[in-house]
Amino acid sequence: MDKPNIPVICGAVYQREINGTTHQVLCTSTRVSNNGDIHGTFQMYGFAAERLPEGHETTNLLELVAMPTPVEKKRKRKAS
Repeated sequence: MDKPNIPVICGAVYQREINGTTHQVLCTSTRVSNNGDIHGTFQMYGFAAERLPEGHETTNLLELVAMPTPVEKKRKRKAS
């Protein structure tokens, strides 16, 4: 059974085990192209940042462990 596509979320933390070591990966930015494809820039300690599309075999090896909480309501500005 195929593993479902892991969503690409800006600010999310993913993890992956490589040779017995757990690596955490941060998605630092995302881009949605004209045809709707989503790409993310992933940064892992000791490696260069890598841009990967959603559904790529490498992103599907990651496990989503944390993501930012969406802002539910607007914040009021303080009067100056």
